[in-house]
Amino acid sequence: MKTAEQNANELFLQYEKLLHKFAWSYKNTTGIEEDELFAEACVAYMTAIMSYDNTKDTKLSTWISYCVKNRLNSFVTTFHSDKSFTLFDEEKWESFPATDGFDSIFGYSDLLTELSPKARKVCDLVIKNQHELDGIPPKLARGKIQKELRKQGWVWSDIWTTFNELKKAL
Repeated sequence: MKTAEQNANELFLQYEKLLHKFAWSYKNTTGIEEDELFAEACVAYMTAIMSYDNTKDTKLSTWISYCVKNRLNSFVTTFHSDKSFTLFDEEKWESFPATDGFDSIFGYSDLLTELSPKARKVCDLVIKNQHELDGIPPKLARGKIQKELRKQGWVWSDIWTTFNELKKAL
């Protein structure tokens, strides 16, 4: 018997090529990195899955396409309207205080103990890479975090679950 996570991963794999197609298409027209666009497309995919109403006469693939296009259009608009966008600011990096990660930041110890180990890992990743995330739009920062977690071998369902846990905790 398959678990819910296995079913979710199988469903994602069915639509992964579609999400890559959208990311590739938007990359060619906007110049934004494909990985960032793919991360946004994945967030839109999750939103589409959670908001899909099978009682209406809309196929799931149509609903996913609609949600992904809207999300990517919004992301591109935000990306291009932010004139202060920089991927790496050398001056901020030099002035960034050394830290051992999330657990060394004063005032957050109560929050840390309530979070799952995966959520703590994401928080630690954000704090340790704050210099790269500072000053960029939140959606782009989230995409960078997702990309790093995928490099570390996380599956999409774990990323989404952890992000939702952090949203509720904060």
